[in-house]
Amino acid sequence: MSVMHLAYSWTPYAESVGGIDSSLNCFLRYAEQHWPGRIDVRSLGGAQGHSPASPCPTRIAIRPICSRKASLVPVNLRFLLSLWRNRSHCDSHAVLYLHRTDHALAYLADERQPLVLYIHGSAEHLSLPNESKLRLLRAVMPFVEEAVIRRSSHVFTCSERGRRYYAQRYPKYACRLEVLPSAVDGDRFRPIGTEEARRALGIDQAAFLVLFAGRIEEVKDPLLWANAFHQMCTRLPNARGAILGTGALGPETLRMLECYGISHRLLCAKSVPEAELALWYNAANVLLLTSHFEGSPRVAVEALASGTPVVSTDVGDIPEMRASGAPVTISDSRDPMALAEAVVEYAGHKKEPCPEFVRTHSFAVVFGRVIEVLKAAAEGTARV
Repeated sequence: MSVMHLAYSWTPYAESVGGIDSSLNCFLRYAEQHWPGRIDVRSLGGAQGHSPASPCPTRIAIRPICSRKASLVPVNLRFLLSLWRNRSHCDSHAVLYLHRTDHALAYLADERQPLVLYIHGSAEHLSLPNESKLRLLRAVMPFVEEAVIRRSSHVFTCSERGRRYYAQRYPKYACRLEVLPSAVDGDRFRPIGTEEARRALGIDQAAFLVLFAGRIEEVKDPLLWANAFHQMCTRLPNARGAILGTGALGPETLRMLECYGISHRLLCAKSVPEAELALWYNAANVLLLTSHFEGSPRVAVEALASGTPVVSTDVGDIPEMRASGAPVTISDSRDPMALAEAVVEYAGHKKEPCPEFVRTHSFAVVFGRVIEVLKAAAEGTARV
């Protein structure tokens, strides 16, 4: 029986807005139905939910190995040490599926288990504003990445620019690289109609609604979103905003909106469950993404699947999303006025579904490819 060993510093099935956590929750639901063997999960401790696809998973063993409680030692370093201490408990015939290069350090010495790696960022991003403690190690991260990529049988990257970066940096291993975008739950995130969604949320039908969705942290630059929203409010009397998420910069972002005198235009400022998030995407006119860097921003994929246009800084696989024909506008400038002007262009825009975009980002296409690669790695066959 094939065994998949999945390790990541998250709490399985806990609700979150966007990000790797949500992606892994969706992957587990899919893999339970399509992986031929057992799935052994190493994760953080915490209050777990249950997979909506199967309230009583039978082939998924979730083993928390590290606490998420605040500590002087960063959680990912503690998680890596826990992986190293528990490495002997990993089935010697398992295929490893990891989502951080530093986590793979626990398995470098023993090459009996094939390793499939999904890189959501890269060392080139560590010099950009972000809250990750890894930025303090940016001088050594390229050496870590090279050792891990050499150890991996297959490496997924979120975007073409990520694939090019690694192919140029490590040309010897370029054949191991493959672009794989974020997947979207097309049953949950789909067009249901702006009017219907606004009635459910109690939002004025005449409002021009702009969303921020995700972690309210430095890498997402919520302060830029707030500045851009201020510019929108000077142009559109009916402009309204919603910040869906939580994070360290939440209070500062709200203070900025108060200083501008537009806090009353903010309809929501909290994290919401996925079912409600789907309503917000449908209710919105535009999702504004202001990140310093991204891999394949899940919130953008979910918004587009819901028929909602995206205005974004030039990050991650946003250019691929635009090239697909989806309603995406990329701002080459991080100037708030330029972003506001790009958003205002969608005033009066009639939202349209993106069926081909949804198909190429579906669970069957994206997670199906992951399962295919993991099976080949477990069987010791050539890379596919």
